[in-house]
Amino acid sequence: MKEQIMPACESNTSVFDSNAVLDLVDGDTEFVCELIETFLSDLPEQLGRLRESAFTEDYSEIRNVAHRLKSSVGNLGGGTSIPLFRELECQAAGRNESSVRELLPLVETRIERFQAELQNFRAACGC
Repeated sequence: MKEQIMPACESNTSVFDSNAVLDLVDGDTEFVCELIETFLSDLPEQLGRLRESAFTEDYSEIRNVAHRLKSSVGNLGGGTSIPLFRELECQAAGRNESSVRELLPLVETRIERFQAELQNFRAACGC
């Protein structure tokens, strides 16, 4: 892998930057809540596709899902996670099986943390 990706479990920093996403939408908390709801409702399907693609070694689909997650997470204030998704996307494009298998658990852990932080934000905002 080109860059060292820190596993989410080794980082104490937040993976969701509420200020970043609120800045993008001029502080419209209601709109952010709608974006979060859309992301969270789509997430199980995306993770299922990622797992299935890994099982069948469909690197094209792994790359596609990683790209979608990278974009969605980035747009929702998860900019610190972009390098991890980018790395999965690149390794899948190169059909690098060992790197893809190494990255998948890190991606899932990061998504779980991101999902929890989004849910905490929603609860704090009364969404």
